[in-house]
Amino acid sequence: MQSPRGSHQRLRLYTFFAFALALSVLAITKTLPYASFLVENTDIGVAISESSHEFSVGSVRWEVEQFSTAPTLTPFRRYFRAECGSQTGTQAALCLSEAFDHAFPFGAPKHEFLERQFDPVANFEAHLSGEPGHCVNRSAMLATTLLSVGIPARVASFCPRSGWGGHTLVEVWTGTTWVVVDPTEVGLVGSIRPNSAA
Repeated sequence: MQSPRGSHQRLRLYTFFAFALALSVLAITKTLPYASFLVENTDIGVAISESSHEFSVGSVRWEVEQFSTAPTLTPFRRYFRAECGSQTGTQAALCLSEAFDHAFPFGAPKHEFLERQFDPVANFEAHLSGEPGHCVNRSAMLATTLLSVGIPARVASFCPRSGWGGHTLVEVWTGTTWVVVDPTEVGLVGSIRPNSAA
C-alpha cells in the first residue's frame, strides 16, 4: 500500500512531465514554417508597388501579374468583370461584397476554407449557387477575386484575447494605404457599417 505522500509526489512528477512535454511540443511547432510567430507586422509606409506588377509589404510579396493571369483564377476573374466591371480598390471590394451578399446567405458552409481537401473554385461556384457562407469563406472569396484582377488584398482575422469569437475581414490596398472591408456586413471598418467589426 502506498503512502499518501508517495502518491502525491508521483502525481507531481507526472504533472511535471506532462508540462515539460507540452512545452517541448510548443517549442517544436514554433520552429515549423507555418508557425504564428512568423507572421510579420509591418507599417503601411513600407508598402512598395513596383513597375514589374509586384507588390510587397516587408518580406511578404504579392506577384499581382501572376494572380491576374493565372488560368485557375478565371472563374473569379469572370465573376468580377460581370458584377463589378472595371472598378478598382475599395469600390471593387464593396461591389463584390454586395454581390456576395445577394448571391448567398450567411451561415455555415458545407466545406471550410481551412479543410485539407478544400477546392476554392468548387466552393466559389457552390456559394454563387446559394450555399451559405460565413466570414472566413466570404473573406477568402473576396481576396481571391480581387487578386484575380490584379488588386492587392489580404485576409485579416481578429480574435479576442480571451474567450470565443473573432471575425475575418479583408484589407485592400488603395495605392497609398490599406482599407479594411467587411464582406459579411458589406461595409468599411470605421464607417457606420459594419457593426460587427466596429
